[in-house]
Amino acid sequence: HTYSQVKANTTVVNMAIPKYIAESRNRTASDPTVVSSVNRKANLAKHSGVSMQDPDVGQPCLKCGNGCEGFMLHVWRKKCINCGCPKEFHEMEQDPASIPIAIPLRHMSLEILSDGDCEKKHLEKYVWYPPETSFQVVKQYMESLPEELVPLKGSPGEEHRKQQYIRQLPAYDFSPDHCHALTDLEKRRMLKISERRKKTFLGTGRVEFLETGTIKHCIDCGEGIMGNGVYVVAEKASEGKAWHPQCFKCAECRELLVDLIYFYSPENERVYCGRHHAELSYVRCAGCDELIFTPTYTEAQGKKWHKEHFSCSDCDECLQGKEYGTSGEKVLCVKCYGRYADKCSRCRENIEIGSKKIVLAGEFWHEKCFVCKRCREDLREKRYFRAENDLLCEECIQPAIQCYGCKEGISPAVSHLSHKNRNWHPECFKCVSCRTWLIDGQFHDYDDALMCSTCFIDKVSKKCHVCTKPITSKAVQFGINVYHKECFLCTDCGCALEGDVKVKEKEGKPYCNQCVLKFAQKCYKCRGPITSRHTVYRNHPFHFECFKCNKCGSPVAQTTFYETTLYEILCKDCAGQ
Repeated sequence: HTYSQVKANTTVVNMAIPKYIAESRNRTASDPTVVSSVNRKANLAKHSGVSMQDPDVGQPCLKCGNGCEGFMLHVWRKKCINCGCPKEFHEMEQDPASIPIAIPLRHMSLEILSDGDCEKKHLEKYVWYPPETSFQVVKQYMESLPEELVPLKGSPGEEHRKQQYIRQLPAYDFSPDHCHALTDLEKRRMLKISERRKKTFLGTGRVEFLETGTIKHCIDCGEGIMGNGVYVVAEKASEGKAWHPQCFKCAECRELLVDLIYFYSPENERVYCGRHHAELSYVRCAGCDELIFTPTYTEAQGKKWHKEHFSCSDCDECLQGKEYGTSGEKVLCVKCYGRYADKCSRCRENIEIGSKKIVLAGEFWHEKCFVCKRCREDLREKRYFRAENDLLCEECIQPAIQCYGCKEGISPAVSHLSHKNRNWHPECFKCVSCRTWLIDGQFHDYDDALMCSTCFIDKVSKKCHVCTKPITSKAVQFGINVYHKECFLCTDCGCALEGDVKVKEKEGKPYCNQCVLKFAQKCYKCRGPITSRHTVYRNHPFHFECFKCNKCGSPVAQTTFYETTLYEILCKDCAGQ
């Protein structure tokens, strides 16, 4: 009945199919696992009494995809029976702006002040543009909008415009023909209210060009509208009020007003979409989404309802005077609530409507199940703890961790400190040497023991071989000794031993290459200084290369050699001769 009634008051318009929707349908045709829109309509026609003349019946849901069998409007809820989404979330073959809700506005005419064929061809790309203005103003207006909201044909902006028409200008706010089961008295009252709203508050924004050197201030954001740009004016508002194109929004939902259609509120001097302007003065039913014109209604869950529409979201059973439960936005009867009921974390049974429950960290318990796992004592008036994947009272809790300082257990009820997989009572987190608390200061972890910075420097840090002070930064290792970089100097001349300076060692002390020559031994053969490895013969030092066979001249420092009675040195070969 609802569909035939809507059909009787609907003018079907053949709209161009958006490109991205056409591509989706091409994929559907080539994939046998996907139910196409045509098949959806055939299935709905076979299993329901809904007239298939409604152009939007069977349309796929843009939100649920293949999870929806096709759009089929609930008898009085403004939602799809199959997926629960509103109509605007489905593909729409019919342009909502074509539904005759008796709004005689300039947006119905798309005449433009332009004579150029090129300009008119450019405007044909849009499904809507501001009427009765110049081509340049239209162009600047479109450029000022967010890219995804520009109403180009076959774009997401076109689909968004359709959705906003249904959302901002619901037909059932203006005409009783689109409402469900109104009495004659309610119809007359609605028509009277609707005519008054349209006559007094309804208007269409006009886009105008701001001359160079002129400045206006946007009513919405408060910022200036600079010259050589465009702005929007509302005839119902006070003279001089202006908006940026992207700021001409509903004061309540903050959405751009579709096709610049607004309702003006003189009380607060703000513009609204049709939906939220109506809600300034009238109550909207949370069930059917229509305005309530009866003197009495039901109020529950912070919302208002027609008495007959306060019913189960799943089976439509009337809940007036009955017990009900909630799950998210759904209001459910006792029978349907079982499918959504919270389960008790202890007994795993549903928590029924009317039963008291305890909620803890996203889990639920019956009152009778909120007991200690071990002693079964009621925990509602006692301290309890999480342990063993359950709840334990204070008497039954066992230390789960051990303090690294005192070696005693740490109860989960007590806050504690952790460092490298070890745990401490706060009072045990101290320096092992001076017993200073380390909670608010720096500390060092040395050989699995905590030390404050002072004790670590005094007792652990290496000392400089020159100044004997602790080394806390980069240092120099020379032999078995460690030096501050600034203390690593030549023992003789005091020059810094860094960079390209060659360092020599004499009696465990560092010398630069120049100073070590002063103290070096002299080769017994060549009398030159010895600064590297050498050999000693009869208490006389020789360079390796200077200790030679007296006959053939070959070095014998690192090989077998012979000495004659005349103290001549001979190599093995020469000695054999």
